[in-house]
Amino acid sequence: MQTMTGLEYVAENKWENGKIYVPRSGKTYSVSVHLQDINTLIVRGFFGIELFGDSLTFYKKVRLVYSQSTTYLLSALLSMLYHL
Repeated sequence: MQTMTGLEYVAENKWENGKIYVPRSGKTYSVSVHLQDINTLIVRGFFGIELFGDSLTFYKKVRLVYSQSTTYLLSALLSMLYHL
């Protein structure tokens, strides 16, 4: 089941003129989507004009990868902070 349709790319990292279906209520609203940065997506659902709506913010889960040098650096920083 599609929940968002009809989005049009209008500017850098911004899509508008779409529709979003909310299964819980069974209603369809207008929607705009904005990619705030590489890890943050803002979805705004509204009725009529965007002023009368609500936004949801989605964050990409970032996985940190530690190497031996990163672990050493973190240990050194923590040691320095401990002695302040």
